[in-house]
Amino acid sequence: MRQIIGILTLFIVHFGCYSQSLEAYPMEENALLWKIEGPNVKSDSYLFGTIHMIAKSEFYYPKKLSKIVDKTDQVVLEIADLNPVTAMQYIVLKQGSFFDYFNEAQIDTILFWAKTEAGMDEAKFRFTMSQLKPFAVVQLATQMSLKVPAESYELTIQSQAKAQNVPLLGLETIEDQIGIFDRMDSTEQANLVMESIRNYAKSDSLMNEMQSLYLKQNVDRMYQFITESDGSIQDMSAELLDKRNQNWIPLISEFIQTKDTFIAVGAGHLGGPNGVLRLLEKAGYTLTPIQL
Repeated sequence: MRQIIGILTLFIVHFGCYSQSLEAYPMEENALLWKIEGPNVKSDSYLFGTIHMIAKSEFYYPKKLSKIVDKTDQVVLEIADLNPVTAMQYIVLKQGSFFDYFNEAQIDTILFWAKTEAGMDEAKFRFTMSQLKPFAVVQLATQMSLKVPAESYELTIQSQAKAQNVPLLGLETIEDQIGIFDRMDSTEQANLVMESIRNYAKSDSLMNEMQSLYLKQNVDRMYQFITESDGSIQDMSAELLDKRNQNWIPLISEFIQTKDTFIAVGAGHLGGPNGVLRLLEKAGYTLTPIQL
């Protein structure tokens, strides 16, 4: 299983290596890697924006980035040491069935999509999904939207940190992330599933656009892409992005004051007026874009 909230941020233009003010929105310069400096900050702390899934042919992990991970004292991800087995327990229903969330017409649509797009007949789909939360289908559709071999920055960084015996820390837990969807009522969860299925036909073009924005390192435009999209994700953007960003700032401040720290979060969290970059600046830190 990929990063649980990969749906949020599945989404390298020239930039200079100098400190800049982030007050202006959107920024004129683009960057995925930023050095964090300020009072009581260890000398080499960095913030990097990831994309949770990207086509293997477009995966860009330069030596400069790899060296920073090797030399850091600790790596901070959205979730520390993501384990697929552990993740599964949080998408299993404690009671009831997946199909309880939908009316008959919606179930027919889901079963048709499962057969034509996911290659699962009704019996297989019911056996596989009946005890899972509706979000499981959203995640499945998201993963399937990338129709070529994929890579994950989180899993790559996590693997490298483990190989170098660098401690892995998290800004939140799987339970925190899944809890965002658990707090939606049954109608909202059903609507999210139906949107993911009905939009599946254009998912390839949407994925390509998000991937293009990422490769251009345009974090403000990625934020706009997410928050200006139609449907449930736009309605949830404050919960999915802004609130989580605000929750992370005290933790990041604590991490970077004790050890050299490499922080990697979805690039959609970096940009925007309430993104991690501008929130750190408001907290008194200086952010310097680093050319990869």
